[in-house]
Amino acid sequence: MASYSQNDLDRLISCPKRIVTPPHKMMRTEKGHHRNDMELTTEDGSHVFRVFMRINERLPENFSIGLIYLPKDERGEIHLLRYNGPHGEFVRLGVAESHHVVHHVHRARKENLDAGKSAEKGAEPTEQFSDYNEALRIFLAEVGVTNAGEHFADLEPGLFGS
Repeated sequence: MASYSQNDLDRLISCPKRIVTPPHKMMRTEKGHHRNDMELTTEDGSHVFRVFMRINERLPENFSIGLIYLPKDERGEIHLLRYNGPHGEFVRLGVAESHHVVHHVHRARKENLDAGKSAEKGAEPTEQFSDYNEALRIFLAEVGVTNAGEHFADLEPGLFGS
């Protein structure tokens, strides 16, 4: 895998992108989750990304929205950013992962990639969003989706310039 600086990872998250394969109008339900996906590309087409959107069918506060980078000239993918709702505390290697009991954000870190770990390992609690729709609106703005209003106008009228 190519070497990425923290600047590279941050730029991949925030660079302007367009939706090229839009999400379905309605989420499909599969394995206990409402699911949807879309594909993005940078304005010049040099980078490709996938966005996944998941909401737990029984516990809608348990959701996940993520940005995945799909490098064109190498195998694999890099999970750059993931917004999550609370989904319970669990223990990993004897240590409680308490960020899971609140809304939290996983962000790609160079040190994780360099150590052979998942890029977005670890998370920070956030009060930036409190439900799926708010998280999706903020996520689309943070990852620079320039044509979000064409596909998500119902999130907040006027937010995306439509």
